[in-house]
Amino acid sequence: MKIALLTLAMLGSQLTIQVADHIPQLNVEATCKGSVATDKAMGLALPQSYDDCTRDENAAR
Repeated sequence: MKIALLTLAMLGSQLTIQVADHIPQLNVEATCKGSVATDKAMGLALPQSYDDCTRDENAAR
């Protein structure tokens, strides 16, 4: 049992995590259009506008 755990620990320490060089490009327009349509379909009292959504998503980057 100890050998198995030691082996797993040694193999796990060899794994590397790749880091992206840039921020992924998301399709903010499509996401916000879908969000606004869902808000309207649900009949929310205070739905988020398309402009607010795009501003929030671009600021989050």
